Amino acid sequence: MELYLVAVMLQPTKKQRDEDGAVPTIVVNATAVIAKDEASAGAKALRLVPEEHQGKDDRLDVRVLPFRAPGR
Repeated sequence: MELYLVAVMLQPTKKQRDEDGAVPTIVVNATAVIAKDEASAGAKALRLVPEEHQGKDDRLDVRVLPFRAPGR
């Protein structure tokens, strides 16, 4: 198991970008998780998305930053 820092952004729709000048919003602040790999860390990040943003998977942008132990 490894330590990862995860965060999730919600991308605006094309209409929101074009008409309102909307920009992405952070829906999950940077949070540390322990997972076996980056894919598992990303899945854990998606479980942290607030209920109000569930079902917007096509607009959710998951970011994963691994922390490697020295010498690995």
